[in-house]
Amino acid sequence: MEGITIVAAFVLAYSLVTRRLATTVVTGPMAFVAFGILVGPEGLDVVDLRFDNAIVKTLAKTTLILILFNDAAQLDWPTFWRNKGTSVRLLAIGLPMMILIGALIAALMFEEIEFWQAALIGVLLAPTDAALGQAVVTNKKVPLLIRQSLSTESGLNDGIVAPLVPLFLAGAVIVGPAHSSSFWFDAVSEIGFGLLIGAAGGVGGAILIGRAWNLGWMSRTSQQISVFVLPLLVFGLSDLAHGNPFVAAFVAGIIFGNVIRDVPGRFFEFSENGSQLLLLLTFMIFGGVFAGPALDQLDWRIALYAAVSLLLVRPLTVAIAMIGSGFHRSTVAFLGWFGPRGLASIVFAFLVLEEEGTPGAEQIFLLVAWTVLISVFAHGLTAQLFANRYGLRVDTFADQEGAPELDSVERFFRSAARLTGSTGRRSADTEE
Repeated sequence: MEGITIVAAFVLAYSLVTRRLATTVVTGPMAFVAFGILVGPEGLDVVDLRFDNAIVKTLAKTTLILILFNDAAQLDWPTFWRNKGTSVRLLAIGLPMMILIGALIAALMFEEIEFWQAALIGVLLAPTDAALGQAVVTNKKVPLLIRQSLSTESGLNDGIVAPLVPLFLAGAVIVGPAHSSSFWFDAVSEIGFGLLIGAAGGVGGAILIGRAWNLGWMSRTSQQISVFVLPLLVFGLSDLAHGNPFVAAFVAGIIFGNVIRDVPGRFFEFSENGSQLLLLLTFMIFGGVFAGPALDQLDWRIALYAAVSLLLVRPLTVAIAMIGSGFHRSTVAFLGWFGPRGLASIVFAFLVLEEEGTPGAEQIFLLVAWTVLISVFAHGLTAQLFANRYGLRVDTFADQEGAPELDSVERFFRSAARLTGSTGRRSADTEE
């Protein structure tokens, strides 16, 4: 109860000043990571933030489950396909290259790391987290196309890499002392059951909720609660069936959002608010479980790899993906910098630590922990400043005839953003 009281008091204190903090460089993840380090085992040790705490692990996994489902369910697919040039480039070209280059650099820098371990590091640090650069995706000075592309990339890339994590983890375990070829079969079956349960949950949930909504059987509150508990139900069913819960949640979200079309934005209001709270608590857990213990285990190779991952790998892969896009170099640089690592990397790293017999698990843990820790503060501190400066550059180029900064599609969406302030499919419903 002492720990719960301390955490509740901090959440309340943070809630009282959120609007004030929005005008500063301090972000929610930064505040909660610092708080986690302070109250965790490496600090005051007044909150039980330890890896062997079942509540801690369940909370982190539940958070990613909810966000995977919500992001997939609320994705504006018509807009995605209309703007597919940028989003598809980031996901189909940038993401695989980021995994490959990240793995190659890890293998070159750490002689003790084997192929599958290096590949696992590349996968763990590939997903981006828009929550760490919230000031970017909500800043109206940044063209809508760019904001939507970054948000869509963040919403989809963690779901795309979800099935790769168990596969690469199986490869790493097989070459270790606890080697067994059954790990491959287990990983593939886990993904398969996740796909089946996710599809069934998405279709079934959409039919039941949609039908009850149309018949007028649901209150406004129960509508929101149903969308909140659906991914939790999918989570539980996939766990009971030994399926991958992250794959299941992602697939369920995609199907649910496409079957139950044109629902009011308030359907997701409770789920989104709950997810945001759990997200911040997960960053607190990261501070106590990951970042705190990692503070005294930093060496030059880990620091160098974290810097290379953030300053070289992401910008390089984005630059390659954007070849032929027509974007000005400042836009490419902006897209390249804002690829923060966060929630997905944290939760997937939990899976590595959970799997007994994974060789190099501690080394992998340190690389992920330090990369995410640096990203939380580096991207958080620069989000508002860089977004404003980039917005000014966009205006400068847009005022020049024949300027290369904005192509015709981007100009259209930037104008639409100025006129409507729209940021997504259900924004108008949410405002209502």
